[in-house]
Amino acid sequence: MIVAIYIPKDFVEHTFEKDKGITLNFNGKNQYSFEETEGEIIVKSLPNPKYIDNDFWANGIERINAIVGKNGTGKTSLLRWISPSDSKFRKCIYVVEENGNTEIINYSGLEVKFNTTTKEKKNFDSNYHFFYYSPILSAELKNTRSSTTLVNYMNHTIEEYNIGALQRQIMLLHDIELVKTNKINAKSMLEDIKAGLKSKSLFHVFKEFWHLEQYRNTSRMNYLTEGLSLIKGYEKITISYLILDSTFPQVGLSGGNTNIDFLYDDNTSFKEKLSGFVGLFIDNYNGEWYKIALEEGDIDLQKIDRYIEIIEKSKIQDSYLENHHKGLIASLKRIKLIYKLYEKLKAKVSGDGKEISIDLEKDTDISFFNFILDKNKEILSAFNIPVNFRLFKFTPDKILSSGENSLLDLYASFYDMLSRYKNKTHMVGTKAMLLLDEAELGFHPAWKKKFVNAINSTFSLLFKKYNEDYKLQILFTTHDPLTLSDMPSENVIFLDKNKDNKTFISIGEKRTFGANIHDLLADSFFIEDGLIGNFVKKKINETIEWISKNKEISYEKIDKEKLEYHKQFIKLIDEKVLKLKLTEMITKLEPDDEYHNQMIDEEIKRLQKLKNKRNVLYRYQ
Repeated sequence: MIVAIYIPKDFVEHTFEKDKGITLNFNGKNQYSFEETEGEIIVKSLPNPKYIDNDFWANGIERINAIVGKNGTGKTSLLRWISPSDSKFRKCIYVVEENGNTEIINYSGLEVKFNTTTKEKKNFDSNYHFFYYSPILSAELKNTRSSTTLVNYMNHTIEEYNIGALQRQIMLLHDIELVKTNKINAKSMLEDIKAGLKSKSLFHVFKEFWHLEQYRNTSRMNYLTEGLSLIKGYEKITISYLILDSTFPQVGLSGGNTNIDFLYDDNTSFKEKLSGFVGLFIDNYNGEWYKIALEEGDIDLQKIDRYIEIIEKSKIQDSYLENHHKGLIASLKRIKLIYKLYEKLKAKVSGDGKEISIDLEKDTDISFFNFILDKNKEILSAFNIPVNFRLFKFTPDKILSSGENSLLDLYASFYDMLSRYKNKTHMVGTKAMLLLDEAELGFHPAWKKKFVNAINSTFSLLFKKYNEDYKLQILFTTHDPLTLSDMPSENVIFLDKNKDNKTFISIGEKRTFGANIHDLLADSFFIEDGLIGNFVKKKINETIEWISKNKEISYEKIDKEKLEYHKQFIKLIDEKVLKLKLTEMITKLEPDDEYHNQMIDEEIKRLQKLKNKRNVLYRYQ
């Protein structure tokens, strides 16, 4: 278990106090101090009187620590410095306590001297890993080289990211049953394809195909598949892109393809149309190959593997023709892939069904869902044409809030990593430190209060599904005091800023563990200037200033509209003591106590109502 980390002073001076390194103690058996001189670091240890053993946390969780501080204090920078997987930031010295022994892992390049017998190493063992997670999609975080942070899933478009996130979340929910029942609807849709098509001849091809009776859109909506069944929508979309795919090798978007009369017969099946494209592609790329293919009989979708075999056996000397050779094979494989997915859909969809519901509790549904997603990705990446499109629209029955998405993304990212590497133990190891960078962003306050308990229990479960003996240490950052009432103050590192706007570690008595939320919020470390918002504070000060300016003026000369405005504003205030004090102040500007008495009467009614409510509750106890 890592019990202390030191970051040398030269490495952090742009963010932290100058000429001071950073010492992070994680409440191990000993507390450590680091004295840095020219070229060397002296490490000293003293017993920690507030150490608590590992049974305090869930089975497999060795320690949970937090770094808390305002925005801009360098919390994210600290996590990046701590993770040696990011070579750009690899400068730290780590103190590890394990089975009564102490080790120093030294990445600093400086000489380390220790006051007790210890073992020094240059690297962590291969079974120890650091996994960084952030819910923020920032290109800068790509450098963390973490297999769990969300930005590393963001390689393509927002839509592809969302589909990937949906798949990760569904696999998590299905496997560990966080929710009992949920469904996902998949429905074909393609929007505004015409906007990307400039060629009149190509437009004519689409117009004639799209207006076939079986593919006609009778809706006024400008969606290609509106009103069609899922199967017919899939046929219409894939054929449309095969039209584009067969056109580009010849003339791009500037012209059309004259060899596609097979498309316009309303009586031909989807399979027959795909067979037509097989022949079209072979003929377009190389007429000689087409003749050879015809020797096998009529061009048939089921013979694609045989056609590919023929093409691969051809001797290609010219590099230009060799590229054509590869392009044709890719096109035939695309058609094969399209039909494979089509057969799966046909087996799943009944009649004119327009969507498929996936039940998270059924293994067969989850298997089918993953197949659809995988083939969907393959087909999308296979079409190398300058038009963005999608085959399906994936929509949860319930649109999740940002907090719900944040919660699922957190666990689903780690679950996905463990699933991908379940047979690659060197990628996950048997021990890890999880670095969670403000992972509770977007959570409702009630969820923030549950955050520590949730990561303590859930991560223990997730990693033990991978390896029963897995050991975890968790370090999370936050700027929210609500999260900290479950954290012993000895396990929290407080960051603050000095008058030069440099960050330092705040030392002193801090109340966190079991502390009242109001006390946490009232602590000047979190909120320097009271608990009310700046907007209402400004408004209250304006009212006080206005009253002060007018208290020496006769009632007749006071602006009555302004007076009424400030009286109405005072009525809005919910803090009772402040409200009554302001009422008393503004009443002195008036010739009588009518307003003051009115406010007192309203308060008496409120208190009487509260008293009656409590009496009713008391009678039923």
